Amino acid sequence: MAGLKERLLLDNEENVPDKAMLEEFLKLYGEQTPIQDPEQPKDYKVVHPVPSFCIKTKSQDGAKVFLNICHADHIPSPKDITDQELIKLLESEDPSQFRVPMSLGEPHTEVDKSGNGCSAYDIVINQTFVEKIKSNDLFMGFFMSIIMEGMESKYEVKLSREWVKLKNKVCMGTIQTQHIRTQSKPWIMEMDQTEDRLELCV
Repeated sequence: MAGLKERLLLDNEENVPDKAMLEEFLKLYGEQTPIQDPEQPKDYKVVHPVPSFCIKTKSQDGAKVFLNICHADHIPSPKDITDQELIKLLESEDPSQFRVPMSLGEPHTEVDKSGNGCSAYDIVINQTFVEKIKSNDLFMGFFMSIIMEGMESKYEVKLSREWVKLKNKVCMGTIQTQHIRTQSKPWIMEMDQTEDRLELCV
């Protein structure tokens, strides 16, 4: 394939390589990043979540599971409502009117303080909402219920509804970077003209 490499390195506008040739060359010479069409919009943004606190629970088979609750600037905050408004929504026929924009990261294997293997997930939400749930038990309980539902829906893992917020640990393991959708789907969607509805992003 030396001829291909030489053609790719030619500084001649008449010999500009096409995308297929570039892909083949990069595959041969070790480049791992796929070629992106310059006209194709970038639908994802790479974010580096900041850990805030850590939840410990268990899976159905008794294995330890840690939920790293993180925040990032690119995640919008849900609509700011009062305790009474949340209670009213939860008692309504359609409590899904209020949803929290979030990103559920892929599971990563870690080791707990006893040296045993465990699973950790990074959940990223808006920083303002992080502060609210840390200081409000009602919103914390609501947030944990939608996390459990989101985890079970996305990863088909059954989690115990018994959990504890760790006092001296903000995360388990190393927080993973995440690719947050930016264009293919809006963070907040108006699904009804008469009421505000927030779309859960996972």
